[in-house]
Amino acid sequence: MSTPSCLSATQGPTNSLYTPLDKATRQIRLIGLKDSSSSLQVLEFDLGIFDLESAPPFMALSYVWGNPTAPKNISLGGQLTGRNRQKSSNEHPSHRLPLIPHYLWVDALCINQADLDEKSSQIPMMYDIYERAQHVIMWLGEETASSQEAMSLVLQCDPFNPTRWNALSSLIERPYWGRVWIVQEIVSASSALV
Repeated sequence: MSTPSCLSATQGPTNSLYTPLDKATRQIRLIGLKDSSSSLQVLEFDLGIFDLESAPPFMALSYVWGNPTAPKNISLGGQLTGRNRQKSSNEHPSHRLPLIPHYLWVDALCINQADLDEKSSQIPMMYDIYERAQHVIMWLGEETASSQEAMSLVLQCDPFNPTRWNALSSLIERPYWGRVWIVQEIVSASSALV
């Protein structure tokens, strides 16, 4: 599964890509995944503003930010913008989701990363955002040779199989678990998908 994990906007805080949010009503942005052509050379998203308390059902993505030196083009609100994705494949980010969300919250897309004032008001809301999400999608990183074995161990809790414990150890050593915000994202989730 590839992810729309992105780092920073290529445009400034007053660009037309991001309409300012109303702090008083605790507004957030949600992205809507658009159907793309079969080539999927550019991921396409719509961007909408909602009050957090009355936002439509959405999923939130918990992930590790990608390589800042490997930007990919993403169409956000009809504008092409260079963003950093964790994986460079052309796979649509919803390709392997068990449920295709109508709305998705991804911090790097939904928060104007070039606007320090917006970031300072949105970051304290992240616990509430993850808590209100229908599901939190936990993107652990690319699948490795031992990933299936690790997930099987987690699901079956077989304490006497060293191969599975080694696979689980490999899974736990991923950078995902080293993020400062990861505990907040997982604990606040009413439901999490891996």
